Amino acid sequence: MASLILNLDSRKRIWLVLINLFLVLLLSLLVLPSTWLPGLIRYTTIPVLALAVGLFFFVLLNQLRRLPRPAYERRFNTGILILILTAAGFQFVHEDFGYKILMDEYNLTATSLNIHENKTAFTPTRGVLVQGDFEVVDGYIDKRPFLFPFLVSILHDLTGYRMENSHILNVLLTFTLFLVIYLAGFHLGGKRGGVLAVSLLAGFPLIGQNATGAGFELLNFVLLSLTAWLCLSLVARPGLEKETLLVLSAILLAQVRYESVIFLVPVILVIAFRWKATPTIGPGWITAFSPWLLMPLLLQNRWFRSRAGLWELPGEITNPFSLSYIPDNLGHAVMYFFNYSAEFQNSLLLTVVGFLSLFFLIVVSLKRYRNWVSFKPRDYDVLGLWGLALVGHTLLILAYHAGKLDSHF
Repeated sequence: MASLILNLDSRKRIWLVLINLFLVLLLSLLVLPSTWLPGLIRYTTIPVLALAVGLFFFVLLNQLRRLPRPAYERRFNTGILILILTAAGFQFVHEDFGYKILMDEYNLTATSLNIHENKTAFTPTRGVLVQGDFEVVDGYIDKRPFLFPFLVSILHDLTGYRMENSHILNVLLTFTLFLVIYLAGFHLGGKRGGVLAVSLLAGFPLIGQNATGAGFELLNFVLLSLTAWLCLSLVARPGLEKETLLVLSAILLAQVRYESVIFLVPVILVIAFRWKATPTIGPGWITAFSPWLLMPLLLQNRWFRSRAGLWELPGEITNPFSLSYIPDNLGHAVMYFFNYSAEFQNSLLLTVVGFLSLFFLIVVSLKRYRNWVSFKPRDYDVLGLWGLALVGHTLLILAYHAGKLDSHF
């Protein structure tokens, strides 16, 4: 199959991607009866996630294996490794391990238990012991995507079910996060850029809260950072395997939080420009069929949009999202970002530096639109595109009925 697809010319392979995407959207959103959705979501999500994760690590290990030793030596030395380990380890010093966001984190852990026991995407709410075996007798299909509980369930498979496995995964993700942030900083500014990026992030208290919690925010941040860095890397040095890794990373990112689907937009644009700039190098076979990896997520989104109860709306709220929520939520966002008291786990330094950087990145990128028109974007153009995606993501959060960033609940 792979050789057959790669024998097609580039234009035909691009059409194959578009045809698969059209079929996935048609089936997921229109053709499949709504009565089929619970069963399809419950029994297809985990195999598809396992395939996506397996393909991601297969391509990643192939990429790492082909890197020459000088490439590692140019990026790392003993001091850099100590910095990354210290920055990650620091996150566990000032926070106790525990369940920080009670509803979400216990929900995710319960879902991971069911995936471990039954290999189905289902959140248990009631179970009984039958001759010493725990059996789920009631539950529901949650609105939250299933990648995080799936990864936790792998730890359950290896060690047996333990509530602490969510914390173990987040510890591993913390070290991964600082490694990815260093590599992104190195790409932009050499070792000094990498050290600066790690140092700034290490002082952000919210990282420590999530590193010692049992939620999916850290996984979302890791995949967000990785996907953005892979976009930069693809623009700098295009390659078929690098593009495949970017596609898989973006697909996994979309499976962490339902809002993260928005970050597929900059990835699609970067890849489309890459295809236009180098039309002789079309998509590989994994990219050609990658839309099918999103099908369970689309089915899940369609399901919970039709179930008002899953939004957990307060009595006076009728719509989960509305533009009318933005003015009030914007005030709460300003209170969170620019509050310098110990009440909030924010960083005034990162707020000031981040907003200034984001503003200038977007302005510079828009002024250099000719780079996009000529299909030759540069690093800062890509960062500006991601900046716009982050602005869109923030507006989506502010348009949510519970999008008050300074809320403690």
